[in-house]
Amino acid sequence: MEAGIKAARAFPPTMPVANWLKIVTQGLPGVFRPALKEYWQRWMQPFDPKDAKAWADRLTPAQTWVPLRTEAAFAEIADIFNGTDDMAIFFNSFDPDDGYEIVHANPAGWAYLRALWQARGLSGEGEEGVRVEPERAGPHGPRVAYESITADSVRDALWLNSYGFGPRDAPRQRIDGAYVRQFILSELVDADVLFIARPQAYAWLGRAPQNYTEIQDFQTELWFNAAYGQQIHSIEMVNAWIKEGKLKDNGYNQVQLEPIEIAVQ
Repeated sequence: MEAGIKAARAFPPTMPVANWLKIVTQGLPGVFRPALKEYWQRWMQPFDPKDAKAWADRLTPAQTWVPLRTEAAFAEIADIFNGTDDMAIFFNSFDPDDGYEIVHANPAGWAYLRALWQARGLSGEGEEGVRVEPERAGPHGPRVAYESITADSVRDALWLNSYGFGPRDAPRQRIDGAYVRQFILSELVDADVLFIARPQAYAWLGRAPQNYTEIQDFQTELWFNAAYGQQIHSIEMVNAWIKEGKLKDNGYNQVQLEPIEIAVQ
C-alpha cells in the first residue's frame, strides 16, 4: 500500500498538477493503466457508420482505464478479511443488471447479521456463502442482498466505472458499491457507538473550486455527503423513536454517533 501511495505521489505536494498528469498519462503501477490500446482497437472493429452510438463508443468510450490487479491479489485480500475472526467486515458492490446492491460479509459479519435479523424478526433464509435477501417492509424498499467475501467480490468492489462494462452482447460487470451507497451504516444499528469520518467537512476548507479537477472533487464530496446524511438521519430517527418509547425489543438500539471531521479538503 505504501508503494502505491508513493507511486501516486511521485512529486512533492507542492506540485499536484504534476502528480495528476503522471497518473493520467501513465496510470498507477499495479492498479490501472490508460486504455490507449483498447481505444484504438475499437476503431479497428467494423461498425455501422450510420449508428451514432457506435461513433460515441469509439470517440468517447466508457473505458478509460484498464485494471491491473491480479486474481492472486484479490484472493489474498479475501483470505485476510475472512480470516479476521474478531471483527465484522462489510463492503459492497452493485449489479446494474438487476439493480441490487450486494453487501459482502466475512464470517464475523455474518454472525452479526444473523443476530440482527433474528432480533428484528426477519427470515434471512439461506446459508452463509449463499445469496441472502432478508425480508423487507414492502416491495419498494432498497434492493439489498448479502453474500460472502470471495476473490470475485473483492474484484467487483474495486471495479470502477472507468474500467468499462464490456461489449454490448456480453454480461455487464458488477461495480464498486460506493456508486450507490458510500457508507454502510444501516446495518450497524445494533452498535453502541459509531465513529464516522465525514467525507467532507461541514464547511468547505480553502478556496472555492476554480478549475475542472477541483469542481469534480467538490461534486464527488457533496455526492458522498448525500448518502452519509441520509443514513445518519435514519439512525437519528430511530434514536428518537427509542427515546420516545415507540420502538422496544425488536433489534433496534440507541446509537451514539461520533462524526470525525477531516481537516483537509
